[in-house]
Amino acid sequence: MEKDFPLKISVVMPVCNNRHSVRSSVGSILAQTMAPTDFELILVDDGSVDESGDICRALAENNENIIFFHKENGGVSSARNLGISKARGKYIMFLDADDTISMNALKEVYDFFEEYGAQTDVVTYRINYAERGSVGAPHKRFEILKKRAVYSLDEPENYNILQTTINVCVKNDGSVLFDEGLDLAEDQLFITEKVMKKRAIGFVPNAVYTYNRSPFSSSSLKSHPHICFDEVMRFFSRLTDSFAKSGKLHPYVQSLILYNMWWRAASDKLVAHGLSDEDNEKCLEYLSGCLKPVSVKTICNFIYADARAKLFFLSLKDKKCRVFAGASGYSVVCANEPVFCSDKADISFSRLTVRGGKLIATGRLDTVVPEYAVQELLVNGESVPLFVSRGRGIGQLPSMCFDLRIPVDGGGTFDFAVRLNGRGKVGVELFFGPFCRVNGEIRTAACGGYILHSDASKGVISAVKSDKKELSALRGKEDSHILRNDLRAWAYRAAQKRFFGKRVWLYSDAAGVYGNGYLQFLHDLAITDGVKRYYILNDGNAKKALKKKCLRRRDTAFFGSRKHKLLFLMSEKIFASYISPDIVCPFGREPMRRYSDIFDGEIIYLQHGVMHADLPHLYAKEKCLADKIVVSSRFEKEKLKNSYHYRDDELIESGMPELEVLDEKHEPFGRLLYMPSWRASYIGGFIKSSRAADELVFRSSDFYKAVSNLLRSEGLAAFLAKNNLCLDIKSHPIFRCYDRFFENKNDRISFVSSGVCAADYPLLITDFSSCVFDFVYLRRPVIYFVPDYELFLSGALHNYSSLDIPLEEGFGAMAHTVGELVGELEKIVDNGFQADPKYKNRMDSFFDCRGVSHRKLLYDSLKQPSV
Repeated sequence: MEKDFPLKISVVMPVCNNRHSVRSSVGSILAQTMAPTDFELILVDDGSVDESGDICRALAENNENIIFFHKENGGVSSARNLGISKARGKYIMFLDADDTISMNALKEVYDFFEEYGAQTDVVTYRINYAERGSVGAPHKRFEILKKRAVYSLDEPENYNILQTTINVCVKNDGSVLFDEGLDLAEDQLFITEKVMKKRAIGFVPNAVYTYNRSPFSSSSLKSHPHICFDEVMRFFSRLTDSFAKSGKLHPYVQSLILYNMWWRAASDKLVAHGLSDEDNEKCLEYLSGCLKPVSVKTICNFIYADARAKLFFLSLKDKKCRVFAGASGYSVVCANEPVFCSDKADISFSRLTVRGGKLIATGRLDTVVPEYAVQELLVNGESVPLFVSRGRGIGQLPSMCFDLRIPVDGGGTFDFAVRLNGRGKVGVELFFGPFCRVNGEIRTAACGGYILHSDASKGVISAVKSDKKELSALRGKEDSHILRNDLRAWAYRAAQKRFFGKRVWLYSDAAGVYGNGYLQFLHDLAITDGVKRYYILNDGNAKKALKKKCLRRRDTAFFGSRKHKLLFLMSEKIFASYISPDIVCPFGREPMRRYSDIFDGEIIYLQHGVMHADLPHLYAKEKCLADKIVVSSRFEKEKLKNSYHYRDDELIESGMPELEVLDEKHEPFGRLLYMPSWRASYIGGFIKSSRAADELVFRSSDFYKAVSNLLRSEGLAAFLAKNNLCLDIKSHPIFRCYDRFFENKNDRISFVSSGVCAADYPLLITDFSSCVFDFVYLRRPVIYFVPDYELFLSGALHNYSSLDIPLEEGFGAMAHTVGELVGELEKIVDNGFQADPKYKNRMDSFFDCRGVSHRKLLYDSLKQPSV
C-alpha cells in the first residue's frame, strides 16, 4: 500500500560555509510556481564555521515551509541523509547551497513523476554550468536526453546518459541513502543505485538546475589523486560489486567507470606525479583492474572521450589496435570494433608566415595513432623532420610535431599529406591557430612580399611573390570581407593601414608587476633610433603607476584600450615578460583571427625568471606564442633546444634585464628575505583581473600552517634576536591577498608588499620559486623551505610538479620544518653569510656572464628591423 505523504516535494539542501550564496539558493526555492503549502525546504547546517547557520535559522523563522537542522560537521552525505530522514514530501529533490533552480522546476518534475512514476524511480532535468555570469556548454548527455520521456538504460543508445550530478528527483521510499563512508562521488553512487532499480531515468526538459562553478572547482586538492586515488578505486569497486550480474557489469555502469577515468585523465587528476616507478606501476595495475569488466565495445562507443583517450583506455586493458590507412582515409580497429575512422588526417598550425624568403610553419599532426603507427609528414611528396612533444600527465599522449623553414624563392605551392606505416598516404585537412597569417577567418594574406594562401580542405598552402600593387589590392579585398562581418575590426584594420610603416615596439609585464618588460622599456626609451616605444600598463591601479614609475602618459597604453589595440597591430616587436595570449594580445585569442593577416610583430619572450620548471605544455615550440626567447644561462639554452625544440636563432643569449640591477658588490642590510611561491590549489581562477581568494581553503593548507608556525616559532625569534637580524616575508603577488590572515606578533618579522631588491639581503629563503636565481646570480646563500614538498612533487599544488634542477641538486640546503630552517640559518650565520662551497661552485658556473649590460645586449641583438 502506498504511503500517504502530507507534501508533494521535499527539497534537501546541505549547507556548510555558504554564507555568500545560501540566500540566493533559498530564494530560488521560495520563488517556485508550486504552492508553498505543497513543498518544504529542509536546510541542514553541517557544522558551518561562518554565518551560514545563523542565516539559515533566520530564513526558517520567517518562512513556514523552511525547516532548519544543525549538526556537527560530518560531510555532505550525512547532511543529505538527515534531510532524507526528515522529509515529508512524496518526492525528494536536492539543491546545493551555491546553486539555484528555475521557478517551474518543482511543478514540472512533480507532474512528470505523477505521470510516469511506475516506469522510473529517478527523474532528471537540465543543468546549466554557470561561471562568472556566463553559461558554459551543455553536458554531452543532453545529446541523448532531448524530449520529455522515460529513457531505458537497457537500450544501447542510452548507455552514455550517465547521470552524475545532483539535479535529480527521487521517490521518498527510504530504499537508498548516501554512503557516508565515501568521501567523493557519493552523489553518483546514490543516483546509480536508484537508477538501476528499474534501469530507467525520466527527463524533464523545461526545468533547469544552475550549477554555479566555484573559481576553486578546477584547483581543489580534494580531487587530486595524491589525496583521493584510493577513494576513487573504492568507488569503482563499489560500482563493480553492486551492479555486476552473473559476472557481467551493465554497460551503463561500465560507461560510468569510463566517465570518471576520462575526466580525471583529461584534467591530469588520474594518477599523481612524482611516484616511484613501482608505485606508478601499481596505480596503473589498479586502473587496469577497474577496466576489466568494461568491454572494448563500451570503450569504442563512449561518446565523451576522443579517440586518443579511447586508445589510452584500451592500452590499460592491454588490447592491441590495428591501423588501416590509404587514399580514402585511415581507421583504428580493436577486437573488430571501430575505435576511430576519418577520411582525412588533421594538421594543426600554431605558426604560419613568410619571413626572409622562407615559409615558416610550426604545428602538430592531429592523428590519433602516435603509439600505433609510424607517422610521416609529407610536403610535396617528401618526408620532413618531425619531433615528439610530450603531453602532461598520464593519459595525455605525445604528439608528432614539425617546425619547417622552406625556401619559397619566387613562390611555390606546398602540398601536405600524412603517411602511416610507410604505406598508406592519407589526405589532410589544415587547421590554423589565431596567430597564423592565414586561418579559418582569412584565407589569403600578404606577408614578406608574398601572397600566402591556404586551401585547407585540400591540404595546400601557396606563396606567390607579388608586387606592391598586388599586395595592396589583396589588403583591400580582405578589409572589405571583414567590413561585411565586423565593423569594429574593420575600423582597427583601417587605422593600422593609415599608420603602416611606423616602427613601434611594445613592452609588457603582468598585472601589478613591473619587471623585465618595464626595465627593458626604460633602457630602450632613451635611445634615438626612430622607434616609437610604449609600455603597456596592465594594472587596476595603472593611473597611480604612471606617477609611481615616473612614466609619461604619451609613452604608455592601458591594456586592452583602443590605443593598445592599434599599437599592437602596428608593432614591429613586442617584449613580454609573460607569454600567455591573454596577457600579450589585447584582442583576445580567437578575435585575433580577424587581424592575423596584418599583424607581423615579432614577439620576444623576456621571461619573468629563469625557466627551471618542467612546463612543456606551456613553452614547447608548437604551443608557445614567442618568436624568440631571452635566456640567461647555458642550462636554459640546452633545455629549450633539446626538450622544447627551439632553434639557435630563436634564443637570445643576453640574459634577462632584471639581472642588470643585481649588484654583487652592494652591501646587504641586516635583514633576511623569505619569498615563497604561490600554490595554485589554494587560490581560485580569475574574477576580472584578480584571482578569487578563499580564507577557509587557505587556512586549511599545509602552507598556511607552516608559515604560521614560522611566525610563532620561539626558536626563530631567539635566532633573530641573538644575531640582531630581521626577516622580511615577500608573498608572491598572487598570494598577497592572504597576508592579512597571518597573525604576526614578532617585531623582527615583517610582511613587505612593495618590490624588494635581492641585493639588499644577505640570504634567501624560498621553495620552488624562480626568485632563487637572483641569489644564484649574486652568489649569496639560499635555503629551500618546503613544508609541503611531497604535495608539490605529486602535482597537487601547482601547474608543474617537477623542476629541471631538482631542489636536492640545487643551490642550497632543504628544510621541511621550522626547526630545520633555523638550524640551516645558524650554519650560514656561523659561516659569515657565505654559501657552502658545494653550492657556491654551482652558483659560479650557472650564469655565463655577470656585470654586463644585459639590456644593451638584448637591444643590440634586435635593433635591426625584421626582414
